[in-house]
Amino acid sequence: MKIDKKELNKNHLELTVRILRAEALPMLTQAANQISTTQPIKGFRPGKAPYEIVKKEFGEPAIIQQAMDDIVNETLGKILADEKINPYGKIGFDLLPSVDTDEVIAYKAVITLMPTVTLGDWQKQKIKRQEVKISEEELNKAVDEMAEMLTQEEPVEREAQKSDKVIIDFETFIDGGLIEGGKASDFGLILGEGKMIPGFEEKLIGTKSGQKLEFTLNFPSDYHAPQFNGKPALFKINLKQILARIKPAINEELAKRVGVANVDELKNRLRENILKEKKEREEERIEIAAIRQLTDTATFSELPAEMVGEAAHDLVHEFEHTLAHQGMPFDQYLQSIGKKEADLIKEFEPRGTERIKSSMALGQLAENEKLALTNEEIDGEIAAQKITYANDEKALNDMQHPEYRRHVANSLINRKIINFLKQKIVE
Repeated sequence: MKIDKKELNKNHLELTVRILRAEALPMLTQAANQISTTQPIKGFRPGKAPYEIVKKEFGEPAIIQQAMDDIVNETLGKILADEKINPYGKIGFDLLPSVDTDEVIAYKAVITLMPTVTLGDWQKQKIKRQEVKISEEELNKAVDEMAEMLTQEEPVEREAQKSDKVIIDFETFIDGGLIEGGKASDFGLILGEGKMIPGFEEKLIGTKSGQKLEFTLNFPSDYHAPQFNGKPALFKINLKQILARIKPAINEELAKRVGVANVDELKNRLRENILKEKKEREEERIEIAAIRQLTDTATFSELPAEMVGEAAHDLVHEFEHTLAHQGMPFDQYLQSIGKKEADLIKEFEPRGTERIKSSMALGQLAENEKLALTNEEIDGEIAAQKITYANDEKALNDMQHPEYRRHVANSLINRKIINFLKQKIVE
């Protein structure tokens, strides 16, 4: 086997490989047997015809064609192992003409190289865990927000006031045309919350049910849809209903409505929930800080452009799913910001790079520290999940698949690595 290596750049390697007949003979023989099995030759049992007979009957090119994938895969696999080449993604192949009668196959392989990482002095600096507490002001605000959630709405026949909820139909025109997303029916709006552009809600204060009105306002210069920045817009409004919002008093009756005996118990319940949420946020903060410290102190070889592009593409699709859960079609979002998907992917490349580096650094930490999982750990986690989802038949069925076991294993090893990292640098 003749091998020529050529470095195309820091991330790509070109191999030219020429396979001699003697080296390929075991695979050629196997291919000949496969041909004579599917196309038996008279006088021989299927798959038992000698190589030379199959060659005479079908021609050696047919045998080589049959053996092609096996020869390429086996020889390339050996080269990668012997040369300690770690590829990323799919390898591009091109067949080459033979230059020697003793050559069976010649091919060119272009390999994208997996980047490398060397960890630095990531334990040098400690990360301080912040104390988690809740002030009386925060607690009182939470109680007030709960009361706000229990606010009742009653139709009224009077002029709209600040804090009322109005039900409107509206249309928005710029340069005489109805804008995308600028029309709604039975739209609920609480006056004074500032959800619409400046001046919009103020125009509705003092109006009555059944009233129609038109007014012009300028979009803000920093509006989230840049194509509308600073432009004057005509709004046509049909005010259909006014609802007075009656907020309940913070008393024992309110506490009982949410399932507790009194206001003190309500505050204790809210305090517990808020502290739990704050602890979770603090834990998330220190995990992000720890991973960033590990990554920032590491040294990486240059990342392949296709690797970064793929990571950015994945991030955009994750964002698309998030928008879908919020009820916004991805196409509509792109239209609202005046961009194409390719533009968004480009913008996400820095985040894609950060994700790749974090993953590589964590993987190298696991390798350096010999962090691994046992089958018992995976089995234990799945058993615990079966108890949690004992009444969910679909979830239980999903747990039977090998893919689910891989998912659990990935989740557990990531948690083990991050916990190890935190134990070393978080105080």
